Amino acid sequence: MAAERVRDRFPGGVVLIELAQVDKPDGIVPAILRGLETSDTAVFDDVGLARLMEDRHLLLILDGIEHLMGWSTSLAGLLRRCPSLVVLATSRARLRLRDEREFTVHPLTHAESMSLFRERLVAAGGEWNNSTRAAVEILCKRSDGLPLAVELAASAAALFGPTALADRFDVVPDVGLRDLPTRQRTMDETITWSHKLLTDSARSLLLRLSVCSGTFSLSTVKAIGNHQTGTLHDLYELIEHSLVLRTANLEGIDRFRLLEPIRQDAAARLSATERVATTADLTKGMLEVIRGLADDLHTINQVTAFQLLEADICSIRLAVLHLIGTGNPALAAELIRLTTVFLAVRGYSREALTWLGRITETPVDDATRARVLVAEAVLMHHSDPATACARARTGLSLARRLADGRLAAEAATLASSTAFMAGDLPMAKTMLIQAEEAVARLDEPWLTTYVRLAGGQIALLAGQVEDSDGQLRLAEAAARQAGGAFEISSVLNARAITVERQGRLDEAAGLLLEALDLAVAVKNRWTLTFIVEALAGVTVRLGNPKLGTQLFAASASLAAEHHVKLDFPTTLDVVARDCGVARSRLQTDEFHQAWQAGRDSGIDAVLAAANHFYTPNRPEDSSAPPAG
Repeated sequence: MAAERVRDRFPGGVVLIELAQVDKPDGIVPAILRGLETSDTAVFDDVGLARLMEDRHLLLILDGIEHLMGWSTSLAGLLRRCPSLVVLATSRARLRLRDEREFTVHPLTHAESMSLFRERLVAAGGEWNNSTRAAVEILCKRSDGLPLAVELAASAAALFGPTALADRFDVVPDVGLRDLPTRQRTMDETITWSHKLLTDSARSLLLRLSVCSGTFSLSTVKAIGNHQTGTLHDLYELIEHSLVLRTANLEGIDRFRLLEPIRQDAAARLSATERVATTADLTKGMLEVIRGLADDLHTINQVTAFQLLEADICSIRLAVLHLIGTGNPALAAELIRLTTVFLAVRGYSREALTWLGRITETPVDDATRARVLVAEAVLMHHSDPATACARARTGLSLARRLADGRLAAEAATLASSTAFMAGDLPMAKTMLIQAEEAVARLDEPWLTTYVRLAGGQIALLAGQVEDSDGQLRLAEAAARQAGGAFEISSVLNARAITVERQGRLDEAAGLLLEALDLAVAVKNRWTLTFIVEALAGVTVRLGNPKLGTQLFAASASLAAEHHVKLDFPTTLDVVARDCGVARSRLQTDEFHQAWQAGRDSGIDAVLAAANHFYTPNRPEDSSAPPAG
């Protein structure tokens, strides 16, 4: 015990008082007397206890005092009367005394959980080997840093085997530890003990918060608490009892979460009726949050908005499925459409497409259908551009019928850009004219960005390099005016392709590096694939075929991970050429090693190597003849 290491500092002794079996505050003094092993029968109250200890330099350990908070004022008086007394009190809640110094016991780190799991698994007769490490990782993740949960999982794994346990049990079975106090033998008993210490309103809020499987904000808590005046006090109580953790401050907004074993237990205690009502309240709150962020999704605040939406992705998912399941397709479509660019950029396209598919399983009105079609076109943009173009064109017809000018502008722009991606140049040009007309009626710099971007890409595909450069410069100006990192990054990538075609490799590299920085800032795993691919080609042409090969491989890995087709119309021939050049300049083994390194090292490591290469120390003359 840690107290043993400081015993020499306390001449009066170190005394441990277990309070688990003490059920009332007036039982504490007798428990302390038993611990002190005193024979003084005259001591029967706080004053007498103070006289007994006032001259002793003693460390008094009160273990588990959280259910006896009524004695905290007596403890304060005892400390005033006994200046040499030091009290170490373990509790699931603060005592709220002025002299109190709190030392929080945080959940175990993942490494600590793995170490404890291994120790308890072997002690329980189980075997530790690398073949079951992946299963142990899963079990430790489910335990979420709670030592008792880790110990119980390890004990169960010794019986069932880690792999079987991880595969078949979402909740680890309670294999009780008999040498612990009753309230600590199983997770159920431990959590039930904690529930008994809560007020009814705080307990109710805890159960309702179980619908949040990720982190949540204060606004979510208020929504789940149905904006009752006591909700914040109840949250404070849950935090004080370590049932809710404050995790981080994200862009000025505090985030909270439940440890997973506690969340699962609370979810099991929440009635079906309450779960539906709570999810409805959460959904209302998420709609309010998303509508509030909608105007930021294409502006200089885009990175912040994306971070907030990412933090709430579990709640967004729950809200969408609730709206679909309760027959509110219009609201579900609105929520998805408002977050479509986020969902596409952050890699949620396939999941969002399944949501949209469920919305249209039953008849919906034209407005909902139009929103669904336009959202589908965005999400399919790089994976199935031909189908995306068809969706956008149908959405355009509906938007015009509904006289929804903004939706029509989005649909026409998408129809043009996806026709370009599909290699249908006549259709792309036709739809571009309609997009330009629709966007001209609006004052939306981000929409202007997309129209100019489509125009520049179409011109390049048609071999009109100078016209492409002019269009893309206008797109860049509009993108920088709007401020969205994703849009700026996309335009810079397109501009780099144009200037690379003109042999201006230094300029192309600079544009691509800025595009990369912005893509990383917004955590864009969508068009990042094309940026890395373009940089690979420039790198090869600047004389580093090994790094270029690694970048090509990293791009291929990103494409496979995010279901992006590497068939960008304006770069297909250039990519094939530059990859061939890299292969010809390297030995076969060198090429395969570089390719494997690009796939295995991870995108961050490859990009770090690229940034290291592109420094001012490169030779000044890095021009090359125009491509193709």
